[in-house]
This record gives sequence, structure tokens and C-alpha cells, in this order.
Amino acid sequence: MMSAWIMQILLSEVLRVPTTIETSSRALQYNFYDGGSSKDSSAVTYPYEALRLAHEMGGDCRKVREEDDDDDDGTYRSCAHVLPMVNEVGQASALQQLRDDGIIDQPRSGGSADQYRWWIPKLHAERHPSLLSFYGLGGGNSATNSGNSRRNNSSNNNQELHRHQLADLFHRPTNWATYCTHVSTNNCTLDDGIAARPPHDAIESNQYHHRDAYIGHFRTTEKNDCASRPNDCTGHMVNVPCSWGNYAVPQAFHLGIAVESDGGLVPNGGYGYTESIEIYAAANATGSNVLMYWWEPDSLIESYRGTDYEFVPIHLPLPTTECVNNRVSQEDRCSANFTLQVGSPMGSCDAGPVPMVVSMALKQCDHGDFASCSPAYAALQSYQVTNYDFQQIYKYRNDAPNNDGRLAVCRWFAENLDDIRQTIVPLTYPRQRRVESFYRPLTYFSITLAAASLVCVTICAFLTAKKYNKTKVMRYAQVDFLLMILGGLFFVALAALFYSLEPSNGVCVCRQWFVAVGYSLELVPLAVKVAAVNRIVQQSVKMKKIEVKRQRLYQIVGGCVLAICIYLATWTAIDSPMPREKMILLTEPDDDNDGNHNIVEVKSFCASSSTAWQIAKSFYLSVLLLILAAIATQNRGIRQEFNESRYLAIMLYSQTVFTLLRLAVLLISDKFSQTHAVSASMSILLSTDVFIIVGIYFVP
Repeated sequence: MMSAWIMQILLSEVLRVPTTIETSSRALQYNFYDGGSSKDSSAVTYPYEALRLAHEMGGDCRKVREEDDDDDDGTYRSCAHVLPMVNEVGQASALQQLRDDGIIDQPRSGGSADQYRWWIPKLHAERHPSLLSFYGLGGGNSATNSGNSRRNNSSNNNQELHRHQLADLFHRPTNWATYCTHVSTNNCTLDDGIAARPPHDAIESNQYHHRDAYIGHFRTTEKNDCASRPNDCTGHMVNVPCSWGNYAVPQAFHLGIAVESDGGLVPNGGYGYTESIEIYAAANATGSNVLMYWWEPDSLIESYRGTDYEFVPIHLPLPTTECVNNRVSQEDRCSANFTLQVGSPMGSCDAGPVPMVVSMALKQCDHGDFASCSPAYAALQSYQVTNYDFQQIYKYRNDAPNNDGRLAVCRWFAENLDDIRQTIVPLTYPRQRRVESFYRPLTYFSITLAAASLVCVTICAFLTAKKYNKTKVMRYAQVDFLLMILGGLFFVALAALFYSLEPSNGVCVCRQWFVAVGYSLELVPLAVKVAAVNRIVQQSVKMKKIEVKRQRLYQIVGGCVLAICIYLATWTAIDSPMPREKMILLTEPDDDNDGNHNIVEVKSFCASSSTAWQIAKSFYLSVLLLILAAIATQNRGIRQEFNESRYLAIMLYSQTVFTLLRLAVLLISDKFSQTHAVSASMSILLSTDVFIIVGIYFVP
């Protein structure tokens, strides 16, 4: 719990990475920021599928929540990036499979070891220092002893001595009801210094310690009687449920340590959480010996620190990879078959390091841009919070009102914030986000130029339609087709205006539509008109009569424009251009000269998920230019009144140059950090193109 909360605070508040704690259930809450006293445990101990799903989603678990929320069947899928501790046997193959599939990085320690160990109080460790090692508890490895008979005899003698010592030191705890019925001479009707009264109910009857009415009692039973049971007498050990990370039974068996637990939980005689705490409190209150199997770090251990009953660990054989891989699984630990419970002697070592598992999805960066990389992966690779740190947190929790773990974590985090920043927080973090201002002098210039081009085209269209529509040159040039061309130029000028505006969903779509439709209306009518003139002249040379239907020409123009509109509509529906963010990492000096600020400057630009749409559009416009060039070549030999080849050649040259310039801007836009300058440049190119076309084709 504490480790997950520390990670959540580190990522959310220091590194500004929104972080939640996955519980594999919509109904369970475990987040530090939920408030209240919610401490729900995860519905799944090791949710490996949550790691796989995070990888499938490219590291973005928000997509999973959005999809699940859209479903009406109450579906909830786990999605996670980190498992802070994997401390259960039998996970090696599952972790290796995740490694082989590229789902997780190499598991590593997070600095702490949430592990179960054997403990005795400091008072008794000082009196019996031989108990602090498995060599002083047993006669060696009883399951694997070998050698000559003399060595075996020596081992057997030691084991017998240790067995009797343990049976003599560690007596059985007695609950309140049992004490009153089997030990007390007056059934607890009188205060005898141990029990002040009988228990009032079933809950009190099963208690091993009550602060006000029952201090507890330890007694010998037939299991402690080595006189009548020299070969199987045992001392008592406070063991925990078999379903926990519990290896006490196989350790005791294979190391020849003659202890067993007498709790009510089967099959290992374990005690519940509250019972275990009460037994240790009873030992402290009565000065009795106690041997306990418990985990660290934990608040119980911290609560006795500095007292005679401070927890002192017993050292078992050092853990190895072979030993850890041969530990008994949870299923076998809880089996009624004792042979399965104890497992292999190779798995009887002490607790080892507990790995942390991190998803490879955290390594991924948007477009390979370092500025957009999440700091989570690098921070977790450096994450080190030791057992000492956790014990300090538990001390704070014991001192906090209502044992509030959140207050304890907050206090520890605040006190260690400087160290966390130096040892865990990656370089160039934390960062400040700053959105680049889109409107700069160059942008305002492009807006002015685009507006001027719109005015220019509007004036030209008015003069063409109203003032000069009856002149000879206008009749030869076909006024209706000239108006179509001017309509296309008007759309191009509008595109120039939208390129000079800050990206939004509408602006991004309008940019592509007005460019494609504008150049289609400009180039297609021009090509259709000139092609029709060429055909008429060619047939007249042959003294043949030809009829050109104006409606047919309109249909060709309309068909081409309709085709590009269908393409643009498909593009918009499937992969609409929309505002995207480009992030640039900057380092700026601090105003107080205390160092540098890491700034991530966010710049907006328009793009679709795939560049294929933009490439196809550019190819289409290039094809239009090639067709117009071929038609213009055929136009050179006709009468001067109808010959537009000179103007078409100049216009084609201009269009080609500006098309290449726009392509160049598109190609360098990914590498150019000033996105506002890219948009302004595109706007200026389009506006200039409009002015030049008007000057070339309409002014003469």
C-alpha cells in the first residue's frame, strides 16, 4: 500500500504524470487521493493481463476506460504499467513469458523487500543469542544430512538438544476462554493479575490479549513435554495463514527446527492477523518468550522499536535463485498433504529481494520526441525506497491520529523531497508546460496578405462579370470559365487566410478543402476551356464542322470538382485533419539565478494520423499541372485571339514553383520547431500565388 502511494505522489505531483492505482475492479478504490479510509485490496494478486492490455493500447490506459465506459454491459478491464512488488513463488515462468513477449522490462528491486521472516524479541535474543541463526535452532538440514555415522550422531544429538530447548522456551499462547476454563482456579471470577473477569462474548473468548481485562498467558502442553515425547516435542511458533507469503512450515521441516503453530487455521495451524498481534502483545505484557513469523516492513514491527520486545530477525540460509525458484507454491502450502506442504529442501532459504515489474509501454515516446516522453519509466528505474524508509513511515502512522497512513506517507514524502528529486527524479524533470503563442508578427503579416488577396480576387471577379464582360477579349476568354477560375482563386485565398489562423478542428479541415477545391476550380476549367479551343481550331483546319456543348464542358468541370470533394469528405470522415501538438524541450535560466527551468513548449499544427492523405492530394494537384502543361503545348499554333500559350506557360511556371515551395515547407515542417512560422509561410505562398496568377492571366 505505502509503496503504491509513494509512486502515485511521485508521478502525479512531482513529475506531473496522472497516476491511478489499479484494483482490477470498478468497485474497489485504493488511490491515495480518494480520501476517507478506503484501503481496498486488488481483486487480482498479479494482474499480468493488465500489463498486456497497457502494451496493446500503446501505453495509454485512458483508451481502455473510454471503451469500457461506452459499453452498457458493465465491462471492466484492468490496465496497468507497474507491479510494485511480485513476492510470490511460481511467478518466474509468467514473468519470463512477459519478458519474451516484450511486455515488461527486466524485473528489478525497488529498494524494499516486503518479505516474511522469523522473529524473536530483543530481550530473549540477548538472553539466548544462539537463537538468532538457524544453526542454533536445529540440528542442521534434517532432510539432507549425510556423511559418516559419527557426523550423523553429532547432528542427531544437536537436534535433540535444540528440540528440547525450543520446547522449553516457546510455550503455547492461551486465549481468554481457555485460560478461564483450564488454567484459572476460580474460572476468572476473581482478578488473579492475569484475567480481571470472564469474557463477555465469543469475540472476547477468542482473544489472546485484552488491554484492560486479560494480559494473556503462555502455558506448556503435551507438545512441549519432551520427557514423554522426546522425539516429537516442539516449541510454539506464531505462524500466519498458508495463503499469505508463508514458507515457515517447509523452512522449519527442512532445517530441522522443532517448532509448530497451534492456531485454528488449517492446514498449517496459522493465526489470523488480529490474533497474531494479540499474542505478541500478550508476550510483551507477561515477559514470555515468543517466536513469530511476520513480514517487514510493517507497523507492528515499528510499534515495538526501542522496547525490550523490539523485533529481532533470525537468520536462515541465504536466498539464491535456485532456492527462490524451488519454493513451495501457494496451492501446495495450503494442501492437506504434508509432503506437498514442505516441498523441496532446496526451497528452505531465507526471504530474498522482491522484484518490481515495469511495462515496456512506458518507454514509448510520441513520434520519438524526447520532449514528449513520459518521465515515469526513468523515474521507476531509479526508484529506491528501502525497508528503513518504510519503517519510518510506519512509525509516523503509529503516531498519526487514527493511524492514518496517508498522513504518514505525506509527512515522509515532504521530509525526503530533496533526496527524491536528487536520486529518483530524472534529469530535465520536473518540467513546466508552456503553450507557444501562435500569433506573431509573421502571422499577422500573413493574415494581412491573405485578406488583400481575397479583396484582389473579389475586385477582379466584379470587373470580369460586370464591367468587361462584353469586351472582345473577355468573350474569347469565356466569361463563365473565367469566373470559375476566379472562384478557385478565391478559395485558395481563403485557404491562405485559414493557414494564418491558429489550428482548430474547423481550421485544419478548411485548410485542406479550400486548397484542393480552389486549385481544382482554377486549373480544371482552364484546362477544359483551352482543350475545347484547341479541338475547334484543329477541326476547322480540316474544314470540318464541330459542335462544342457548353453543358458538356460544365459536366467535366463539375465531375472533377465532385471527385475531389468526395475524396476530401472521405479523408475528413476517416482521418480528419485536426490540431496536433509538437513539444520542444527548452532550458531557461531561473529568474532567481538558482539554476535552470526545464520548459516544454507546446506548439500546435494540423495533421492527420496518416500522411498518405496529404501525399495523395499533392499528387492530384501535380497531375492537374501536367495535364494543363500538355494542353498548353498544343495551344501554341492557333490564332493569336485564342492563343493563351504564353500566359499559360508563365502561369504553369509560377504554379510549379509555388507547388514545389509548398512541398518543401511540408517536408521540413516535422523538423522545424516554429510551427506558427510554417503555417504563416504556407499562407504567404498561397496568397502570393493568387496575386501572381491574377497578374499573369487577368491583368493583361
